[in-house]
Amino acid sequence: MGQRRLLSKLHAGIRPFLQALRGHPWRVRFLFRAHLPLQRRPQYDTTTIALRYALDKWAASRRTALEIGIGEAALLSIYLALIHGLGVDGIDISAKRVSMSREVISVNQASVRIWESDLFDRVDGKYDLIFFNPPYVPTAVGRDLDLTRRGDFDSNRVWDGGPDGTDVIRSFLAEVPVHLTDDGVVLEGAQRFYISREKMCRLVERNGLRVLCVKKRFANPHLVWVLGMAEAPLVKSQAC
Repeated sequence: MGQRRLLSKLHAGIRPFLQALRGHPWRVRFLFRAHLPLQRRPQYDTTTIALRYALDKWAASRRTALEIGIGEAALLSIYLALIHGLGVDGIDISAKRVSMSREVISVNQASVRIWESDLFDRVDGKYDLIFFNPPYVPTAVGRDLDLTRRGDFDSNRVWDGGPDGTDVIRSFLAEVPVHLTDDGVVLEGAQRFYISREKMCRLVERNGLRVLCVKKRFANPHLVWVLGMAEAPLVKSQAC
């Protein structure tokens, strides 16, 4: 844990520069095809980027999608709606983020519906594709780094993954089978620095799901876990 905190503090030191770079309108346009309202500089991390590239493959042949935790601009939802033509719903626990995202959706005239919800509390029905960039930073690490203030978040629930970083992931995996079609897929991003492959595999198997594959990109420390229902026909398999 000492090494994790040291590396996390180093990352926090360069965070303002990274946020300015990531939120630049040209970069957002390049990655997500989205136009930003004047003076808007949304925050997102490299997990979001990893999910964006994984979605390009797994959105194929899907009709409906749900994003859990849309963030400040619903960039992934907008990308799916504009580029892949999916009907996309999105939720976030933060009313502030929902309001901010609605502005960006309107500017892009994207077919995306969003509302406030704590995970699946206000979600009905099933989806072909569900994706999530969950909070996975352990509580003690996030408090040491003062992430709520540094990130200008309206709540520590945006980043707080609980004592070992898995609290929100556990709740998500327990609820997601109810809202996934039989042949649907789940894409979940996680920082392998905090959530090991072994730990994630154990969480997945306990909830009637299985790992279809694990996607990673060069020089990106985040993994995208592609999950399906345990009893569904096997699409693609990669050992954990």
